Amino acid sequence: MIDDRNLDALLLKPLTEVPDRGFSARLIDRIAERESWLDAAMFWAPLAVAAVAIPFVPVRDVTDAILHLSPGVAGSGAVAFAAAVLALTLSLDNALRERARDE
Repeated sequence: MIDDRNLDALLLKPLTEVPDRGFSARLIDRIAERESWLDAAMFWAPLAVAAVAIPFVPVRDVTDAILHLSPGVAGSGAVAFAAAVLALTLSLDNALRERARDE
């Protein structure tokens, strides 16, 4: 009969190695390679889109719109609160990523 002590002992005992002729190692390498490719794509794709789109942006119209909207946005408490929440979220995300990387 399995009780709490026996179950704990069974769960704490290391499992035996399964002979897979290197499949697990190849799989881990492939996952790491795919993650690095996706990280690079997520960095370079927006930059490429911006580089292609910037020459077609009507700069004068954009600056006029920014000048028109900025006084209203600058005094908005909701926008300030949203910016603070975004900054705190990014800061927490960065701290958690660094902690996970260090472990």
